[in-house]
Amino acid sequence: MSEEKKLNAGGGNKKIGGIIVAIILGLLYFMNGGEPSNNSDAVENVEGQMIYNGLKNYLPTSTTGQLIKYPYYTISYSEKHKQAEWVAYKLTRDMVENTTAERGHLSFKKDTNLAPNKAIKSSDYTKSGYDRGHLVPAQDMAFSAQAMKETFFMSNVSPQDKRFNRGKWKALENQTRDWASKYDEIYVITGPVLTKRAIKRFPKDKKSIPVPHSYFKIILDFTGNEDEVKAIAFWLRNQETDIPLSGFVTTIDEIEELTGIDFFPGLPNDIEDKLESRARIDDWDMTQDAYGVSFDPTMVKKFLEEEN
Repeated sequence: MSEEKKLNAGGGNKKIGGIIVAIILGLLYFMNGGEPSNNSDAVENVEGQMIYNGLKNYLPTSTTGQLIKYPYYTISYSEKHKQAEWVAYKLTRDMVENTTAERGHLSFKKDTNLAPNKAIKSSDYTKSGYDRGHLVPAQDMAFSAQAMKETFFMSNVSPQDKRFNRGKWKALENQTRDWASKYDEIYVITGPVLTKRAIKRFPKDKKSIPVPHSYFKIILDFTGNEDEVKAIAFWLRNQETDIPLSGFVTTIDEIEELTGIDFFPGLPNDIEDKLESRARIDDWDMTQDAYGVSFDPTMVKKFLEEEN
C-alpha cells in the first residue's frame, strides 16, 4: 500500500459516494454520444479536476503530472521517456462485439496535444527493430472509426519486441476483450515499466526513445457488489515467450512498487487493499497450467536491483 493510501484510510464512505456520482456521470457521457474534449483541454495537470468519462475514481495517479484525454481513454504521458507511463479506459461488451471500424487505411501520427518539439514521429521508429506497440489496442476501439483513429497517435505507442507484440501481448489483448464480453464492463490500465535502464535506445541521439524491459496490464471488474469486485494484474517481459498467460499474473501491489503509480486511489480503502494484495486466476476463470502462477514475492526486488 502506498503512503497516499495510508493517509486516506478511513475515507471510504466519501469515496463510495464519489463512485456513485462517477457512474452517473459516465452514463450521462455515453448517453450524450461521448463528445470529445477540445484539444485545448486535452492536456491537464493532475492536481486539477480529473473527471474523465465519469470515471474520476478509477484513474491511477500520474508521476508526470501530464494527462492527455480522448473521448474513450486517458494517457499519462512521460516526456522524459517519449511514451505513456499508462493508459486507462473502460471496455464494454458493446464496444468489443459491435465493431465497424477497420484499421487497414490508418497510419501512426504525431499527437498534436504535445508541443511539436516534444511529440514523437512515426519515422522515429523506422529501422529501430521494434514495433510501434499500441497501449490502447486499435481493436478495442473498433466500435468507432474516430475512436480507432485516435489509438494511432504516437503518444499511445511504446517500443515492443516484434515477436512479443504479435505473440503473447496480442494474446493478452484478446483475453481482455473476451473478459469485456463476458463480464459486460471492465476497466483496463496498461503501460510500460519505465526503469532507469533500457534494453536499448533509438534513434541514436540525446532525445532517443528507451525500450522498456517489461509491460503491465491491470483489469478491474467493478460492476457487481463489493463481494463480486475483482481485479487481475499481469507483468510480462518485453520478449517472446511460450509461458501461458497465467504464468504472468502478479499483484497490483507489486506493479505499484515497480512503477511508483497508485492504481486505484479512488476506491474505498478496504476494497483497494483486498484487490491489490492478491494474485488469483480463479476469479477470472483462467485455467491452471503446468507452470502454475509464477508470481514470486522476491522477483520485483530482484528486477529493480537489476534495472536500477
